Amino acid sequence: MKRKVSLILAIIMVFAAGIPGFIHAEQGMGLEEAIKFAKGLLEISEEYTEFNYGVSTYSGKRVWDFRWTRKDMYESSINVMMDDSGDILRYYNYNYNYTGTGMGKKLPNVSRSKAQEIAEDFIKKLNSQDLFDSLKLVESSQRSVGETSYYFYYIAIHDGVPVPFNNINVSVNYDTGEIQSYSKTWAYDVEFPKADDAIGLEEAEKVYREELGLKLTYNLAGDKVYLAYTPVYSSQYVIDAISGEVINPAPISRGIYYEGMPAGGMGERGVDVAAEKVILTPEEIKSIEESGELITQEEAEKIAREFEIFEIDDSFILDGASLRRGWDFERNYIWDLYLLKEDREAKDYKYINVSLNANTGEILNFDISYPMVEGEKKFTEEEAKKVVEEFLEKIHPEKFKNTKYEKSDRDIIIMENETGRYNFKYVRVVNGIPFVDNYINVRFDGINGKIYGFYMNWQEVEIPLAEGVLPIDEAYNLFFENVGLKLEYRQMGLPYVNSEKARAVAEAAGVAVDAVASAEIDAATDAAVDAVASAEIDAAADTAVDSAAGEAVTSVMPMPVPRAAKKSVNLVYAVNTDKPSILDAFTGELLNADGEPYVEKAPVEYTDISDHYAKEQIETLAEIGIALEGPTFRPNEKIKQKDFLLLISQIIDRGYDFYNKTALENNSETERLYNLLIREGIVKEDEKNPEAPLTREESVKFVIRTLKYDKVADLKDIFNCDFLDKDEIDADLIGYVVLAKGFNIVNGYGNYFRPKEELKRGDAIIIIYNSLKVLP
Repeated sequence: MKRKVSLILAIIMVFAAGIPGFIHAEQGMGLEEAIKFAKGLLEISEEYTEFNYGVSTYSGKRVWDFRWTRKDMYESSINVMMDDSGDILRYYNYNYNYTGTGMGKKLPNVSRSKAQEIAEDFIKKLNSQDLFDSLKLVESSQRSVGETSYYFYYIAIHDGVPVPFNNINVSVNYDTGEIQSYSKTWAYDVEFPKADDAIGLEEAEKVYREELGLKLTYNLAGDKVYLAYTPVYSSQYVIDAISGEVINPAPISRGIYYEGMPAGGMGERGVDVAAEKVILTPEEIKSIEESGELITQEEAEKIAREFEIFEIDDSFILDGASLRRGWDFERNYIWDLYLLKEDREAKDYKYINVSLNANTGEILNFDISYPMVEGEKKFTEEEAKKVVEEFLEKIHPEKFKNTKYEKSDRDIIIMENETGRYNFKYVRVVNGIPFVDNYINVRFDGINGKIYGFYMNWQEVEIPLAEGVLPIDEAYNLFFENVGLKLEYRQMGLPYVNSEKARAVAEAAGVAVDAVASAEIDAATDAAVDAVASAEIDAAADTAVDSAAGEAVTSVMPMPVPRAAKKSVNLVYAVNTDKPSILDAFTGELLNADGEPYVEKAPVEYTDISDHYAKEQIETLAEIGIALEGPTFRPNEKIKQKDFLLLISQIIDRGYDFYNKTALENNSETERLYNLLIREGIVKEDEKNPEAPLTREESVKFVIRTLKYDKVADLKDIFNCDFLDKDEIDADLIGYVVLAKGFNIVNGYGNYFRPKEELKRGDAIIIIYNSLKVLP
């Protein structure tokens, strides 16, 4: 135990001076008082008999981390983070019964409007009325049937201007109406610049044009390339609304890039692994190799061993090899080789992961992992860049000459100033226009003077000409009109956190490393630091560390961070991130990242169902994201097969691509829907008829297959159908109709089923609604 605490304290001592708040304030309530206060306020029942805690100090306030556990078979728990003034910063209620298994299997018992009322009552319970009155609901995300909670996100408003860094998240269980999680991030005692002192929107737009701006780019979506006007800089760049000056991203967003490789590795294998790979079997590999179209494994290894950068000798072994289809739309195959020499005790290990084009032998990417070397940086950035460019001219001369060096705020990785490492990115240029999704990355160690990582993303695809694009002035007008700048308050100059030190602390605490290594989740980093700091209290060290680890694993809401008072706050103009900032270069239409037209999502509300018998079912399903395109529902209109199947796709485990969709946008999407449902056994190939109206007997056939009762339904001879028109029912569907009636999924017209009658849209919704009640 003492050894563990000593290790943690040693790590803390290294960087405590670099992160504010590591002081020991003797203020506010003590442990016993804090426990009683939290337990009473949150009404934690006596069933939660197990208790542990951690404590840390941040920005002059003691922060308690409590966990109550109920000794049931799933160890349900309640986690609370509270400062010593009684401000609840985080609440998480883990109950296995609420988490669901796979897709949600029943309709919600609580409506979204009721859930919002519950959420707001909880916020009022924990906060002052003044604070609540300052909040605005900016997101009430629509549930899909696979979720167990409604989520509500509130931000503060000051003088009519949003304050995103002051926010509260709440989730409410859709079945019980209980608060499942609550998270509050709040900066108190902030001095806000006056909104009346802000420059006008037109002046801000002028600054944006001149100092930030748009650029014409080629963009890749699947195997399609499209031209678009996109922002030159990321949305983190903002304009100070008082001075009119451009503000660079906060330091905390810079300098962090880690993908989980051993020390020295660039992690590009992590990038590659993230993409879906189709690994071939030994039999497939043998067949392909015998065809003579690809280089063999032995030939690939020979190329790798002779590659000068790797410095491979006879001590290296081939630890693994696989052949897979390439990311270049499966036009190529790729050999992945893993070579290593390993002597951990002597700290003389080296791992090399390399991918080669199996058609041509061309090296596509590699990363080299080796022990970290300490020492002074021997190469400046310019000197390193020169070495890198000489390397590129040698390895890929034709590609390299068609690139342009691009330095951005995210180019430097893993704290360049401390490790001496550089990242150089070269973007492909076609017709004088950057092709932003095609690029070459090279990583260079400025201490040992060697390249340790290379990654190339480059597709040979048809590239459209740039003739007839909109003039840039017209693009700006459309950008400001349809996307625009918005006024908001932002905290700038947040604490700088060293990723490697944060990573070391996280590992010592047992916290999920990937979460805290990312500067994008600064809250998780701060939480890890605070949790480990609590180990200074020897008696509580184990519980603090265990609690920190548990928090990182179980949290489904952003970890709150108690912010220091008097933070630097700016009034800024920022690009509106509620919409994509991609404009079709020819039409000016807003596009999603996939190059398809952007369609603004809005809650589905229908104007023609007020007196329809399916009104309740239509509205209930729309509330959980199962709906057809509005604003009119047309309940008495016949439903097309593809529309009914779109509804079906939203109640199956693997239908996530179609969750919350209300219409199929094109033939490609329709084809994907049918491919999914054919794979799931819900539709057969010869049953595809997207535009055809659906009969009643066909609808129950698809529903019973969705419920996985089709094998029973196919035993048609065991069923007794009492509909008077049973002779009109397809003989193969008798079992389906009887089961659907037995499950109360569908009813007849008195004693008649009318199997060949074409299904109405309102009745289709009732069938889907009733099916959800059958799901276990």
